[in-house]
Amino acid sequence: HKLGLKTGLAVTSHIVHATPASYMVANEARGNYSQIADSFYDDRINGEHLADIMLGAGWSHFIREDRNLVELFEADGYQYIDSYDQLSSINPSVPVLGLFGDRSLPWALDDTDPERLHTLTKAIVPYLDADTDDSGYFLLLEASQIDWAGHGNDIASAMAEMHDLAKTMEYLVDYVEKHPDTLVILTADHSTGGLTIGAVSEYRWDAAFIKNFKKSIPSMALEINEQPDKGQYVSDMFGFALNNEEINSLSEINSNMSSRDIQAVLKAIVNTRTNTGWTTSGHTAVDVEVFAFGPGAQMFAGNQNNTDIADKIFTLLEKAH
Repeated sequence: HKLGLKTGLAVTSHIVHATPASYMVANEARGNYSQIADSFYDDRINGEHLADIMLGAGWSHFIREDRNLVELFEADGYQYIDSYDQLSSINPSVPVLGLFGDRSLPWALDDTDPERLHTLTKAIVPYLDADTDDSGYFLLLEASQIDWAGHGNDIASAMAEMHDLAKTMEYLVDYVEKHPDTLVILTADHSTGGLTIGAVSEYRWDAAFIKNFKKSIPSMALEINEQPDKGQYVSDMFGFALNNEEINSLSEINSNMSSRDIQAVLKAIVNTRTNTGWTTSGHTAVDVEVFAFGPGAQMFAGNQNNTDIADKIFTLLEKAH
């Protein structure tokens, strides 16, 4: 922002979640969402807000009884949108706040747009690219819910979120081919869940059983006790016919069970069918990949400390401006 670049972020979590918030503000605790939302509005550089465009979720953090930050942003000239349909009509010469959900966007499996990060990216990149006078822009994108699916050991949701990210990367690869002065860096802060493919003695992983999911397992867990035929409901939502053993496993589900416990029953079916294993519900300590393409990409090759990535980005920005 100090260098005169346009700035933006687009995420599938709420925009005051840890990663987008860390690019915008400083706070002693990542869970202070209302304080962080206040800082999105209050913190400025030379009297100006820090981001030209912000897309994600966060209604409950920005529209509160004590303070309506959406109204304040609008009073400062921001256009506010709250549906994907409005992305096609945003004015590139006016700053944008777009909130399309409460505490997050729906899971990809549940959303009206299962490729919503791809959709947000196709809107935000042309917005930032317009009217820049070749000064450039800096954009943060996050496929936030891949991590959440890892925490939940939910292979179906994980792959749906990864598909959204893959479509986003295809768009960015094509964009850089047409705009070769653009650098894209792709990485993660950590691995989550300890995913294992080939969980038992037979070394295979079968993706066929998660290709036709119609709803996420967390959403199914909220509905299954209302269904007259649990087996048929699960078969319909999973997109494959359950065998007798799997149908019998559903008999333990009842209205006294927590959503987490119901999910565990459903995930066990999918994990067995796909031969998926998980070693943890937490973060792992393995190295994560760093991919980059565009000018300066070679700086991100090889093993490096995670903070080196930020240092290298700042170095490139200073050289370019």
